[in-house]
Amino acid sequence: MTLRILVSKLSNLKTQTKPSHFFSTLSSPTQSFRSIKSIIKSQKDPEKIAHLFTSPSPVATYRRHRPLLRLAVLKLSRLQRPELIEKIINSVIASSSDDQLNLESFWTHVVVLYGEVGMIGNAHQVFDRMLHRKETCPVSEKAVCAMLEAYLSSGVCDSRFHKVFSEVKEKVGVCAGVRSYNLVMRAFCEGGEIGLARKLVEKMGMEGGVGTDIESYNVLLGAYLEKGGTSGFDWAVNEVLSRGLEGNLVTYNYRIMWLCKTKEVVKARDLLDEMVKKGVKPNADSYNTIILWSCKVGDLESAKKVLERMVKDGYVLQRSLGYFILLRGMVEAGEFEPGLDIFRESLKKNWIPPFETMKGLIIGLVQMSKVESAKQVVEETGKKLRGSAADSWKKLEATLPPPLVNNSTV
Repeated sequence: MTLRILVSKLSNLKTQTKPSHFFSTLSSPTQSFRSIKSIIKSQKDPEKIAHLFTSPSPVATYRRHRPLLRLAVLKLSRLQRPELIEKIINSVIASSSDDQLNLESFWTHVVVLYGEVGMIGNAHQVFDRMLHRKETCPVSEKAVCAMLEAYLSSGVCDSRFHKVFSEVKEKVGVCAGVRSYNLVMRAFCEGGEIGLARKLVEKMGMEGGVGTDIESYNVLLGAYLEKGGTSGFDWAVNEVLSRGLEGNLVTYNYRIMWLCKTKEVVKARDLLDEMVKKGVKPNADSYNTIILWSCKVGDLESAKKVLERMVKDGYVLQRSLGYFILLRGMVEAGEFEPGLDIFRESLKKNWIPPFETMKGLIIGLVQMSKVESAKQVVEETGKKLRGSAADSWKKLEATLPPPLVNNSTV
């Protein structure tokens, strides 16, 4: 490397690291990303949010960092400033290198982003700009899917959706595959045409069709779960099993929810066992659905066992909702002493249950002549709360029986 080139590189580096705007107090890339994220979340002035992405920045990658850009776009959408959304996205495109602009994923991300905020016209413009670069930016079925996802995100699932499906396939010049047709199925389902979605998946699965995958059936399972239809849900499950498809987390959660809704909670617990054995990690919904419905059918002991299992399995880090569901179930069933134990376990983890559930527990304990235990609930909860939550708790205390109010810690 010649001395002239080295000096040039050092000069560029100095220019890039020169403090500017909000970057002046940032000491590292990680801190920078976190700081910008915090600024976007807390900033109420839409012009200042836009300024973060349109002003000269010493580190251009911040403007193209997808989660930050999405966060800003969604915030500006809530603030009803579509013109600023267009401004920052145009700025990002204008400041991007040819290497970036030659990536299909760069453009499809923007298309989907515009769809999320209902700016379909802009999504079409970006889509067309991508196609104008086809010689240097190869496009594929991903481009078709991006436009379909933009329409679905905007809540458009009628004839306009199906028209654009035909148009973009022709523009891109690719054959639609299973991913595209899964999005078409979603449009049918979200438009209330589950029957058409089922016909489509049957056609996809026929010899010579594009084929199906587990997502194809997840779309149907979700639709049948929401709209009802026992025969349809059972048919979709049987298709998954008969075709040897491996269910994923979504599949199992839909099946667990269906079994619980039909009050077959024991089978739902068996399905939880099955998914773990097959290496599918449950999430909070997997456990909490069973806890909720075990309470609804009056099987509090099983609900408690599922909660204990969730803790033991270790797949779910945020477990507070499971405790709250079980506590509410116990209060509604009049099982106040076991409920007191769950409350204390929750409080040890600094999880404060919903106030209405707490009120039910306190009044129930008083009715059982467990006044001292009720007082402890009031006092221990009051000690944990700060700010507006503490104020709300004081208001609730005022509605409690006099012996509790007079002796509570406020």
